[in-house]
Amino acid sequence: MTPHDEIAKLRESLRLTQAELAQARSRLESLMEPRAAADEAAANAHRLAEATATGLAAISSSGSGLRGWVKRRLFRYLPNDEETRDMRTLAASPLFDAAWYLLSNPTVAASGLSPELHYLRLGAAKNYDPGPHFRTRAYRDSHPDIGDDNPLLRHLRGADTA
Repeated sequence: MTPHDEIAKLRESLRLTQAELAQARSRLESLMEPRAAADEAAANAHRLAEATATGLAAISSSGSGLRGWVKRRLFRYLPNDEETRDMRTLAASPLFDAAWYLLSNPTVAASGLSPELHYLRLGAAKNYDPGPHFRTRAYRDSHPDIGDDNPLLRHLRGADTA
């Protein structure tokens, strides 16, 4: 085989490889289009959940004193003073993610309660996780003496480190 034939053979091999590469790129692009749409939908859902959590939290903050008492009597969805303190503790913790909680538990928004208040009143008892980095059931399993205490609040207050 002459050097000219070898060069022609290499060129043909290169052309075939380039055609295969172009085909692979085309397949990859067609596979990535739905992924991009799904990522955008997930981002929109997260933004909506954050806005919903903020709105529900604003509705839930009633203040104390006579005005807070009247609001709580008129609106059963408002927290009492102890729940208000606990909600602030949850909201300040990186372990409680209100948007994540709403997205992970669709019934929360339908309840009319803020994510924090829902977790305090219902979610912890149902072993709902308050965020991606705290497992309510696992905490209960590793702390059998917890009783009716809220697992995340107990953890945040350091009661399990004694």
